[in-house]
Amino acid sequence: MQSQFRVLLVEDDYLTRQLLATALQRGNLDVDVAESAWEAKRLIGRYGSQYCCILLDLILPDGDGADIASHVRQTAPQIPVLAVTGGASESTVAEFGDVVRLVIRKPVDLATLSDLILALGNAKIPIR
Repeated sequence: MQSQFRVLLVEDDYLTRQLLATALQRGNLDVDVAESAWEAKRLIGRYGSQYCCILLDLILPDGDGADIASHVRQTAPQIPVLAVTGGASESTVAEFGDVVRLVIRKPVDLATLSDLILALGNAKIPIR
């Protein structure tokens, strides 16, 4: 059964990507995964209007979250970006300004993350 909510998960670490994708799918979300900035931009270009949000790792091997956030701002500003990070500094996080709606520190509480995305998709809670 297809969910009414589709999420783009951008995460380069294989185990983290698999864990998050599985947890989100169990939370009744459809999940597209990208392991690089290049792949994320390609998916945003192709499916951007279908995403209820983007879960974005801030540090990627071929770019950084700022580059992807800027791409989202230009091509699909209606998509909320939730940054998921374990190693980004406060100054790095501050660079994202109004594009990143929420910063989630690793380790992530998976049930809370699924609930947050579902609430965001239903527009029941404002995230700013």
